[in-house]
Amino acid sequence: MAIKSYPLLLVLDQSIEFIEDEKALRDATHLLDDASLKRLILVYPNDCCSNVHGAPVQCIDLKYLTELVQQYLVDEGQCCVSKIQLSNTQQAFDLLGLS
Repeated sequence: MAIKSYPLLLVLDQSIEFIEDEKALRDATHLLDDASLKRLILVYPNDCCSNVHGAPVQCIDLKYLTELVQQYLVDEGQCCVSKIQLSNTQQAFDLLGLS
């Protein structure tokens, strides 16, 4: 995988995961089939996105990213997440990197 840098966010279908290094990326993707790998989007703190091979792709919009972050935090037991509104991808990193 030709990944630009870490950390990054892995988005697949309706889920998001904070990936801090190459090992975490391998662990998160090793069981995925080819169809899933094609749907996977990697989000970087600088608002850029790529596929699993490092090629640029259209980034997910902030409203959708906000929903994914909110759901992740709810799943982690956080409350009052409906107040969260992201204005850039770095904010998602700040929220997910702490959990």
